[in-house]
Amino acid sequence: MEISIFDIIANGIGNADISKVIEEKLCEKYKEKFLVKRIGNRYGAENNETVTTFCTPTNNENLIFKVTLNQEQTKLEDDYKYRKVTYELEECIQKEFKKYNIEIIVKSEIIGKNKIEDFVSVQEFINKFENTSFLMYIITKEEISKEILEKIYNSLNTKYINIYLKSVIYNTNEKDYKELKEILKTVPSINSSIIEKYNGIQNAIIKIHENKVY
Repeated sequence: MEISIFDIIANGIGNADISKVIEEKLCEKYKEKFLVKRIGNRYGAENNETVTTFCTPTNNENLIFKVTLNQEQTKLEDDYKYRKVTYELEECIQKEFKKYNIEIIVKSEIIGKNKIEDFVSVQEFINKFENTSFLMYIITKEEISKEILEKIYNSLNTKYINIYLKSVIYNTNEKDYKELKEILKTVPSINSSIIEKYNGIQNAIIKIHENKVY
């Protein structure tokens, strides 16, 4: 008899068993191996209708995405295809900052999600969903000059035609930067309140829209 993830929870069986159920279902769906990084919240009647986890593909444990599963194990939902898009964007911006020897923490999300049927690149996503924008949070250990930021974002604007992006940049101290970096190894996103909790000071807001940086 198949063990329900909610039987596992109710009987107090360990998180390793919960993870196994999710990992197997993701493997069946995408034909690749996954790892549950963190067990999140439960929602619904008596907090027992859905469970949320944060997962990664085993070939890239930096790419974290959210998965939810209902009690009957009939409906698994995840944002893996969306995170593949935003992760590509995050990697690109990290490389741009690295050209100036600047280390950053970056998380991005898609605003106004449209349904993705297949895996697509950032540019393919932009071409398909013209009115969709990206919101990006960047944390650094130092204040970055306006001149460097202009060079970085002009380069990004050249790489991704017609991208619509809002980027909020914070700087914080060494200690809080390290703590934030550890937290973001297990979750797919961040927001301003969390950054500010770790003494993040907003340094700049940069937008790219209609092929212009401002």
